[in-house]
Amino acid sequence: MIPAISNTQYPVNQLLRQQTERQAQQAEQQAQALEQQAAAKRREARQAQQTARELDTEATEAANRAKVLQQNLAAADQLSINQQQLTERLNTALQPAQQSRSNANKADDTKAASTSNSINIVNADSTRAQNLNASALFNAIAKPAGSVSGLAINLQI
Repeated sequence: MIPAISNTQYPVNQLLRQQTERQAQQAEQQAQALEQQAAAKRREARQAQQTARELDTEATEAANRAKVLQQNLAAADQLSINQQQLTERLNTALQPAQQSRSNANKADDTKAASTSNSINIVNADSTRAQNLNASALFNAIAKPAGSVSGLAINLQI
């Protein structure tokens, strides 16, 4: 039987050779496919690393922004406290001056009410003014402005 296979168109060696070549081609194709898969995985890994670096950078920037915002909030709180303290100091410092001014205004109002700051002098005519003695002048001063016609002058003492 062996001679019969040998005498055919496809001797055993040739069949084995073809089978080996096919297996080699398949192995090469499989190796290329695996190399392509490995390259794709390396690309994915590089992309993942790049994405991880970008995310790390973003996280660092976000942490820095959060820190700056916290510092700004703390500074704003401190400014608010300082402003409140300064306002309290100012009010404390101004209270005696305001009381003094208020007391002075009250004294001025009392003085003005008691001494009649506004005096209306009415000069009806020159002959009458010449004839007025001290009591007549006082009477003219004491009269309301509307009751006598003439020039009215306001004097403040």
